[in-house]
Amino acid sequence: VNIDYVRQTYGYTGNGIEVAVLDSGIDTDHVDLQSVMLSQKCFADNCPNGPNSAEDDQGHGTHVSGIIASQGNFAPKGGSPGVKIHAVKVLDSNNTFSSISIVLSGLDHVINELPNVDLVNMSLGTTDRFSSDCDDTYSYTQALSSAINTLRERGVLSFVSSMNDADNDHISAPACVANAIAVGAVYDTNPEPYYSDVCTELNPTADTLTCFSNSSVSVDIVAPGSPINSTRRGGGATIKSGTSMAAPLALSCAALIMEFEPTVTAEEVESLLESSRFSIQDDNGRHFPRLDCLAFLGSQD
Repeated sequence: VNIDYVRQTYGYTGNGIEVAVLDSGIDTDHVDLQSVMLSQKCFADNCPNGPNSAEDDQGHGTHVSGIIASQGNFAPKGGSPGVKIHAVKVLDSNNTFSSISIVLSGLDHVINELPNVDLVNMSLGTTDRFSSDCDDTYSYTQALSSAINTLRERGVLSFVSSMNDADNDHISAPACVANAIAVGAVYDTNPEPYYSDVCTELNPTADTLTCFSNSSVSVDIVAPGSPINSTRRGGGATIKSGTSMAAPLALSCAALIMEFEPTVTAEEVESLLESSRFSIQDDNGRHFPRLDCLAFLGSQD
């Protein structure tokens, strides 16, 4: 998706951009992440180290954070290694949350306590799924919409995974919120066979929608989500698959755009991300732009 090319050729790293990662936390001892952390907070069902620590007790958030900002010592370099991260723990050791109020508390923390945040990543979702924009469907989706809209009005984009139920006509909340950037997943270069409870793909093809990726008219963009090598809780690196991996990759490109043009608006960032030359089709014949981080520099070449 040309993120490495943009970084290596033009020198953009996301320098000066702050990212809030609402997830299971972050491994504060990982050598590839120590230098990128700005703050920590915990709102999860269980905060083992107290409310002011986002120490990761699951591994998911560490992997997601590395996709964004790994320094490349023991895991691959992140897509935007110059950004700084606010770790907001909303997922527990089972990678779940008991109530959407936990996620809303994390969003409220960003809105009220982190005024310098430029981008938000939420690689998470509800068990409820929606066939189209869900802003007015339930009281909790209205609350999610309100928070995401508040951030958007501030110029902050929220990247959200569509989730991994192999549903070709519904995605989860908060991805279904109209002003969220809903991200689906395609197979990365040289994909491996994929096995899970929801689907199996023995011979996946690079740059096709993964068998697990939820899809609907509300998906905004797709990005590589399987197999993705990133930082591992406890040190080193590990491979994971999911739309959870695709969302932070798309966010990383947004960070590069924002460094390139500091006065760019949220609407312009979304438009640049979706101006890709590449289009991916789902099983229902819908087409989505596939992330191409070189697109925003096209006029410079």
